[in-house]
Amino acid sequence: MSARESDFDDFDERHGGGTLGALTEEELFAPLLWRLPVEAATKYLGEPDSPFWTPCLAGHRLLAEEVMGLIYNPLRIALEEAESLAAQFHLEKGECDDEDDRWLHLIQRRFIHESRFRLCEGPPPLLLWDQQLRKDRYWSGEPEHISEKAQDDAKKLMETASRLRAWLRDKSNMGALVTGNLLGRYDPASGRIELYPAILEALSSLIGLHPRYLKGVVFIQLSVLAMGHQAHDFDGQPGFGFAVASTAGPFQKESPVHVALSQYFTYHLIERLGDMNLKGAFEKLSDKQPESYRRWRNMRHIPVEQMRAALLRARLGEAALGLPGAESER
Repeated sequence: MSARESDFDDFDERHGGGTLGALTEEELFAPLLWRLPVEAATKYLGEPDSPFWTPCLAGHRLLAEEVMGLIYNPLRIALEEAESLAAQFHLEKGECDDEDDRWLHLIQRRFIHESRFRLCEGPPPLLLWDQQLRKDRYWSGEPEHISEKAQDDAKKLMETASRLRAWLRDKSNMGALVTGNLLGRYDPASGRIELYPAILEALSSLIGLHPRYLKGVVFIQLSVLAMGHQAHDFDGQPGFGFAVASTAGPFQKESPVHVALSQYFTYHLIERLGDMNLKGAFEKLSDKQPESYRRWRNMRHIPVEQMRAALLRARLGEAALGLPGAESER
C-alpha cells in the first residue's frame, strides 16, 4: 500500500468514511484563519453582513484552548457585559417598557456592530509621540492630545516610503521595533485589534519579508495578547493582569515578561500551523525586535504545560510570577 493510500485510509477511518462535509468547523477553519491574508481575515471577522452574523470562533478557540490552555467563550463574556449594561441602563432610565428598544439598540451596537478587528491607515501612537517629542521633549499625553503640527508631520512621513523606512531603521537600530503601538495595537478596553498596514509594508521591504507574512505574524502576536487578556482560565477568571502596551503616554513600556510569554505561544501556534512562510517571518521579525521578543528561542523547548502555568500566574499580574530579575525589567 502506498503512503498516499495509507493517508487516505487514516483520514477515512477518522471521519467515518465521510467526505470533507463530515469535518467539524474547527477541523476545517481553525488553522485556515491564521494562514489567510490579514485583509481577508479581518474582513471576515470584522464586517458583519447582517445584525445576526457571528464569525466562526474556531481559530481563536484553537489558539486559546489548544495552544494556551485557556477557555474562550466570547458569547458568555458578551452576555455578562450586556447584563451589566442593561442593569446600569435601567438604573439610570427606570424600568419603562418604552425604553427597551433603545436598550436593545445599545446592546446590538456594543456587541454586534462594533468591529473587533481593524486595519488603520493613520499613524500609530509611537510615530505620533515621536513627532510630538521632537517639538517638546517633556511632553506626555494620550494620542488625542497631540498637536496638529505633530499629526501633520506624522502623516507626511507615512506618505513618503523612503522616509518611513529610514524612521523604522532608526527604531530597529535603537532596539525599539516593538509590536504594540507601532506595528499594531490591542486595546483591552474595547477588545479591538488594530494593524497598521503602511508601517508593516514599509518594514517588510526594509527587512526583506513579504508583507503578507509579516502582517500575519503581527496579527497572531496581537491575538495571543488578546487571548491572554480576554480568555478565562478553568476557574472562570479573565486575565485582568496581563499587561499590554498602553496608549496613555510615550513613557509607559511593555512588560518584558508578558512579551516573552506571548512570543512563546505565538511560536507554538505557528509551529502547529506548519506554515514555513509564517515561521520564517516570525524568526526574522524577532531578530529585529527588543530582547524580550527573542526569548522564545531559549524557551521553545520548555514543556507547554509549564508555560501554561506561568501564563496563568502572569494573568494575575507580573509580580505573581516571582521571576528573578522581573523587578529590574519594569
